[in-house]
Amino acid sequence: MTTVTAKPRLKRASSGLWECSDSVVARAGKTPREAYDHWMVAALLETQQRTSALAKARKRPGRGQAITVAPPKPEKAAAPRRRRDEPLPYQGSVLVVPGTKAAARPLVLPPQMRLAAQRAAECQVRLAGLGGNDARPRAGARPPDESE
Repeated sequence: MTTVTAKPRLKRASSGLWECSDSVVARAGKTPREAYDHWMVAALLETQQRTSALAKARKRPGRGQAITVAPPKPEKAAAPRRRRDEPLPYQGSVLVVPGTKAAARPLVLPPQMRLAAQRAAECQVRLAGLGGNDARPRAGARPPDESE
């Protein structure tokens, strides 16, 4: 579809007619609407002639076909190759039984990580949280073991 991007100007001519014009085409009419309609038809014809002249200029000599420029097709990514000894992923059906979802458990760090966290807490100043003083334990948090 061809679109006109020119901005038409309407003005009253000395003969009493309305003139609608842009930098390329000018047309007149008895009313502003009539002048604009005449200008629009002429501007569309001008644009069509210009695009058809461009299409003729793009033709390759001797072949009669227009040149089409298309973006390059993206290369397909190679699928990861599977080793022969690697088992195939499970492709059978799965039966979901209601009420068998495992209960969510709070995160429990291994003993070495808990010991490291406790040592770090002893060396650092306790910061106040956004909710105020964060001295009380969080819900679901396990207190550090004293035996370790």
